[in-house]
Amino acid sequence: MVVRYWDSSTNEFTTRYLTSMFLGHSTASDLLSAFTSSLCKLGLSVNKLIQISVDGPNVNLKFLSDCEKLVKGESTDTDVKEVIDIGTCSHLKKVYGSYKTAHMKSE
Repeated sequence: MVVRYWDSSTNEFTTRYLTSMFLGHSTASDLLSAFTSSLCKLGLSVNKLIQISVDGPNVNLKFLSDCEKLVKGESTDTDVKEVIDIGTCSHLKKVYGSYKTAHMKSE
């Protein structure tokens, strides 16, 4: 599990490795359970998630869908209400390309 967050002390995004989960063959339910358990052990809240990156297999897409439902179901007025869905790894290239183009045009 790797997280990326805004570090107000350095005024920049920071990426940190948190933990690994070795599950072997598992279902989306197994992934969600391990994911939320790891967050809990680390003192992190699922309600503060903004985006989750996954690759293309259907189990991961089901995990993402289940996680979005969990975030919506447990959110309060001050929490994130929806996880940003930028798709699977093939979609990340499009998001990056769009961001790069917009950034270059704004210079």
